[in-house]
Amino acid sequence: MKLEIGCGKKPRPGYRTCDVRALPNVDYVCTADNLPFENNFIIRVCSKKESLFFLW
Repeated sequence: MKLEIGCGKKPRPGYRTCDVRALPNVDYVCTADNLPFENNFIIRVCSKKESLFFLW
């Protein structure tokens, strides 16, 4: 699965979406540090925010 975190009102085509706001195009309403997925489930992550960091 490809996931866009912080998609806002303009989600990226071909990605499932995650945002802290319950907007019409948001698939998952949650924070980036509390994603509702199992390990190894997400193949690609992208964000419009430059300050997004992940620690695995």
